[in-house]
This record gives sequence, structure tokens and C-alpha cells, in this order.
Amino acid sequence: MGGNHSRFLYEFRPESIVIRLTDDPSPWIMNCFKRMGESVGCPKLVRLVEVKDIDASELIVAGEIADTPYGSQLQNLGVKVHRGVKERSQKQKSV
Repeated sequence: MGGNHSRFLYEFRPESIVIRLTDDPSPWIMNCFKRMGESVGCPKLVRLVEVKDIDASELIVAGEIADTPYGSQLQNLGVKVHRGVKERSQKQKSV
């Protein structure tokens, strides 16, 4: 019998992503997602876009966050919101 058998299964994939393309030296998006029960939220990110500390045109948001009220709010503010993380990543590679 061998030793040191480690069984660990964890899905290493992002539930949601936020990307900011900017010249601003501070990203302003660190830790913007927050667990809200069984879902995810981003009230601080919505606020930063609303008060124009982050320009909506600089953001790309994708994943499960798109199917929440926060995703709708961000989209209404002019943020590019996509339901699929891979879908957004694939488009970004081809640009």
C-alpha cells in the first residue's frame, strides 16, 4: 500500500469575472464580488459605476453575476455584461 494519496476534487473555475481595461493606476475592482446567500452580488461595483469612479465602458462582467439584479443594474449603466465566462473569454482572445 502506498502512502501520500491525496484526494482533492475542487472545481477551479470562476463563478463570475470582472475585467477592467484602464490607464487608472488603481484597479478599484479588487474583491468586488460578495457572497449573498446562494448567489453572488457586487453592490460596491455598482456604486462605483453609478458615481463614475469607474467608467462603465472600461468594464467587462461575465458569469453568474449576469443573472442577478446586479448584472441588470450594471448592464443598464452601460457595462458589457455576458452570461458565460468562457463566452466572454473566447471573444476577448479573438479581439
